[in-house]
Amino acid sequence: MNLWFVLAVNSVTLGGLLFLLSAGFSLIFGVARIVNIAHTAFYMLAAYCFYTLLTRTGLGFLLSGVIILFTIATLMALAFLIGVVTSSTGVSLMATYAVFFFAAILAAHDKISAAVSTELAARIVDGLYWVLPKTAELGQATVALVAGAEAPERLAHIDVLAVYGSTALFGAASLALASWLFSRKDF
Repeated sequence: MNLWFVLAVNSVTLGGLLFLLSAGFSLIFGVARIVNIAHTAFYMLAAYCFYTLLTRTGLGFLLSGVIILFTIATLMALAFLIGVVTSSTGVSLMATYAVFFFAAILAAHDKISAAVSTELAARIVDGLYWVLPKTAELGQATVALVAGAEAPERLAHIDVLAVYGSTALFGAASLALASWLFSRKDF
C-alpha cells in the first residue's frame, strides 16, 4: 500500500479522535460552565479494553468495537446517574471505575458464594452479580455466541442472553433514572 495513503488515513483518524475529544470538552464547558477533563478517562479505558479484546480473544475489529461501545455506554449511563445525584465529577468517575472492576471480580460469583461462611453473604454476592453490568463477561459471551457449537468448553456454560440482557437493562435503568433526576433538578 502506498505510504502517503496510509499516512493520510492515519492523519484523518487521529484528527477525528482529537475532534471528538475537543467537542466533548466544549460541550461540557458550554453546558456546565466547568472545565472537566475526566471524560477522557473513559476513552482510555475503552482503548485499553478494545486492544485487550482484539488481541486476546481473536474477535474481529468491528465486533470488538461494538462490544466495547456497549460496555462503555453502560458505564457512561452509570456515570451520568452518579454525576446527577452527587453533582460531583470526581465521585462519578471513581464510582464508575469501581463498578467496572467490581463487576469483573463478581464474574467468579459462584466461587465467591461457595467461599463465604453464611447463606446471606452468598445471596448478597449472587444478587450483586445479577444487578451490576457484566463488564468482564461480555467478550467471552460474544466468543461463545459467534463460535456456537464450536466454542471452547470453558465458554459453554455462559448464558449469552443473561449477560447482554442484564447489562443492557442496567444501562437503560441508569440512563432513565439519571434523565428523570436531571429533569427534576433546578440548576
